[in-house]
Amino acid sequence: MTWNPRDSVLKVRTLEIFTEHRELKPGEYAALVGMYPARQAWGYLKRLWRRGFLRRSRDWQSRLVYRIAPGGARYLLWWKRQYPDAKVTL
Repeated sequence: MTWNPRDSVLKVRTLEIFTEHRELKPGEYAALVGMYPARQAWGYLKRLWRRGFLRRSRDWQSRLVYRIAPGGARYLLWWKRQYPDAKVTL
């Protein structure tokens, strides 16, 4: 498996979105990022949750909601220190 810079950019953009919004459902995240089909957002957010970048819980209607975890905040801070002049756009 080779390293793809787009993966890192998507991860950083995702973590930035979660710092701007308290919590998001996968469908809301897909709309913000422009991910199509929206079902991809479910798998991507679950992957970030398994790696410790996001926290996952359920809202009052038993729907999944995600929020940024301390590990995600640390990664975002590290990335911004490593690449201070980088522009994150998708």
